[in-house]
Amino acid sequence: MYINFQALGCRLNEAELETWANQFMQLGHQVTTEAAEADVVVFNSCAVTTQADRKSRQQIGRLQRCNPDAALVVTGCHASLNSAAVKNYLGVDLVVDNQQKEQLEDGKDFGAPRLYPGGGPQKGSGRGCRPAFVYRGDMCVG
Repeated sequence: MYINFQALGCRLNEAELETWANQFMQLGHQVTTEAAEADVVVFNSCAVTTQADRKSRQQIGRLQRCNPDAALVVTGCHASLNSAAVKNYLGVDLVVDNQQKEQLEDGKDFGAPRLYPGGGPQKGSGRGCRPAFVYRGDMCVG
């Protein structure tokens, strides 16, 4: 399975991406920097400012449009503070609250088979999208 990890916000979000990517590679998955090529996209969101909250919403929409067939997992502060709303965003398959990030850390609680019982999403319709950023560190203050 190809997984794309992205973060918006603080250094903790970036560090978590590194940890998750390493754990998933150890489980035999491929990590890709291209959201358009991923079977699963994990977005670690931010909500430390109003601007960060808005950018998190926008990035979720971009990811869904870029690769609508990928399973979209949203975690981080935006997902935790706005859980009910994020669950209803178009294309979001799983919301992982900050207090339950161990679901991602163990590398076994999500993925195409869990999100798509029919065997996983079909890649292809998201091709041609620009590569998504992996990390945006301009959100946290101080």
